[in-house]
Amino acid sequence: MSRLDTNRKELNLVPAQQLQVESLIADIKDIVPVKLCLVNKTAQEETWDRLVHSYHYLGYKKMYGPRIKYLAMHSTGPVAALSFNRATLRVGVRDRYVGWDDELKNEHLDRVVCNNRFLILPWVRVPNLASHLLAQALKQLPEDWLKLYGRRIFMVETFVDSAKYSGSCYKAAGFKLLGQTKGFAKAGPNYIYHGNKKAVFIKVIDQGFLLNSAPGPIPAPLEFATRKEGAKK
Repeated sequence: MSRLDTNRKELNLVPAQQLQVESLIADIKDIVPVKLCLVNKTAQEETWDRLVHSYHYLGYKKMYGPRIKYLAMHSTGPVAALSFNRATLRVGVRDRYVGWDDELKNEHLDRVVCNNRFLILPWVRVPNLASHLLAQALKQLPEDWLKLYGRRIFMVETFVDSAKYSGSCYKAAGFKLLGQTKGFAKAGPNYIYHGNKKAVFIKVIDQGFLLNSAPGPIPAPLEFATRKEGAKK
């Protein structure tokens, strides 16, 4: 039995291939607005699970802790699926960019979220749809996260497999490329080397989130600026 078949059995999912779908080939100006629907704990969450399970190259994995799932809906049906989950514990280039030590990171890491899944459905051919949806999600996510979990988001991170994707949609949506991971993954209390390095992109949501790239003396990371000096603009 394949991994997909095993996951489907565990999730009791109907294969997404059995969904009624309609090809969508258009210019972005002809299909907007596309609505981002928060599907956590709704009847549509199973649809999200099925689509990601069947069409995302990483498949479906149960998310633990705070999480948000969006379906991007057009009049023809779903066109994309996105999710956001808790941040990764150790990312060298991100941690150096933020400038926090372990104590501050442990205190504030829950203000960083990870875009861990992003899928444009295979029957959808709309240039610039990906960057459009990312920009839309960045506007909607902070309010939804605050309502669900009572925490303000400082920053969004994501990891792109450079062997498969260029990350151009993230760049177009205003994300900053910081560098690469070192190719390690957490396995229990330890880290193992798998060699699959990924590009690290971040997007600062709250401009009061002071970064170590600010001019002049480096202030305490994550300090909310009450004055303009030293703040990253």
